[in-house]
Amino acid sequence: MNIPRSTPFFCLAILGALLLAQWDLRAEAAASNPAPPGEALHAPRFLGEFWGQPLQVHHSIGGPLISVDFDEAYFVESVKEPMKKIHAGSTPGMVVAPMTDDEINALMAYVKSLSK
Repeated sequence: MNIPRSTPFFCLAILGALLLAQWDLRAEAAASNPAPPGEALHAPRFLGEFWGQPLQVHHSIGGPLISVDFDEAYFVESVKEPMKKIHAGSTPGMVVAPMTDDEINALMAYVKSLSK
């Protein structure tokens, strides 16, 4: 089935693929390097009012904690370079997904709409 790349369905398919890829990497990481008892791998959640809010991130894996605003610039950077700033408390492991600027903007609009 060919889905035009400009459709919202395509953007949701990309989001699903990103989430599945992230889940697969986390499962692989857990199998090869299990978390200590009582700990689990963690990913940021898009719950509540998060857009435009300050966010604590590590500057690269194991880097110092810095504060950034969850905004358009942070979102685009995180999609293009997912290992550059890692949400504090999250397990790194997101893959780079080749996306056009239009696809990133559509995905950003969707994620932004989740912020309540």
